[in-house]
Amino acid sequence: MPRLLSRVLVGLPLVMIFGLPARAAQPSLGEQLLPKTTKGVVLVSNVQQLTKQWEQTQLGKLMDEPEMEPFVKDLRRQFQDRFSRLRERLGVTLDDLRGVPSGELDFAVVQPAKDQAAVALLIDVKGHLPQARELLEKVTANLTAQGGKRTPYEIPGVTLLVFDMPAAGEDPESQVAWFLHEEDSLLGAADNLEVVKDIFQRKAGKGEKGDTLGDVEAFRQVMARCQKHAGPAEPQVRWFVEPLGYMETVRTFTPPERRRKGTTIIDVFRDEGFSAIQGVGGYVDLKVQYNGAAYEILH
Repeated sequence: MPRLLSRVLVGLPLVMIFGLPARAAQPSLGEQLLPKTTKGVVLVSNVQQLTKQWEQTQLGKLMDEPEMEPFVKDLRRQFQDRFSRLRERLGVTLDDLRGVPSGELDFAVVQPAKDQAAVALLIDVKGHLPQARELLEKVTANLTAQGGKRTPYEIPGVTLLVFDMPAAGEDPESQVAWFLHEEDSLLGAADNLEVVKDIFQRKAGKGEKGDTLGDVEAFRQVMARCQKHAGPAEPQVRWFVEPLGYMETVRTFTPPERRRKGTTIIDVFRDEGFSAIQGVGGYVDLKVQYNGAAYEILH
């Protein structure tokens, strides 16, 4: 079953412990820069705002009590374990990200081509450029420690780190790319250099028409329905999954020798007509008013 994004979704309330947003008239970074081949995504509108909202919830206040410290430490450890593949694939941990985002943070699973999968990260670091530079130093150390070899590649006006990574555990060889575009305060990464190159093509306005996540009809329809019910406020967290496409993509994270042979559950679902479900998604908000009532967590 899908693991990467499901770990993000299952862990959403815990992500809020670490720190995560208020609802957006303008398209998000992810909508504009992620490709239409994005099969699953979590879009956090504003990390700092969500942190404040979390701290106002009863659960957030409870977690801040001194008596809860041992439990919180263990919870954070479990959460780090759930996100261990973030370090394995991008060379970064959740603790490394602490204090780096100033606004939006997007995490996605992308299908660059058939039988390929990549994870991508986009972060707004306006006003946090020193923290972003420090993170790149940590990433360099982490990837080098994992056996990565720095390889030259340039994009004008961008600090770019590209590492050739050896196979490790369940992960095949990969090419991890981190970038920092200081002029626009944009930090990002992907474990596929082509994904990063495509992001900058779109950023420069040179992408193909209809090639972004925001152009995907299923994404647009799901988000529009959520917005209709949620009202005009900006969502703190949005998520979207193309079910069968996501299952296909995450399956590529499993080594070929460990994959089921012959007919797969994906084939069964497709034969039974589940491909009719083109998208599933939602909004998540903390400490909000909705239809005149107050809610700690509203999904």
